[in-house]
Amino acid sequence: MLKHLTEKQKIHRMSVSMQHLMRFQEMGYQLFSRIIAADETWRHHFDPATKSTSMDWRYPSSPRPKKAHSPTRGGKVMLTCFFDANGQLLL
Repeated sequence: MLKHLTEKQKIHRMSVSMQHLMRFQEMGYQLFSRIIAADETWRHHFDPATKSTSMDWRYPSSPRPKKAHSPTRGGKVMLTCFFDANGQLLL
């Protein structure tokens, strides 16, 4: 990600980092209780079963079981999680 930033963005990022370091020197570890971080990811509505989870025990001479084709429909949703120093705040 850093290699895709412009020079102006890199300078701004360095400035913000220095501000955080100065604030940490003033407040110490209390600063961490005031920081909230977020993470987001796309999740599918429907996750198809993997080959290993759908396997059945059978004799070698018995026919293979027929499986219905299940298309992956339903789309995706954005999952966003918020955390602080004590753990998860909101999902």
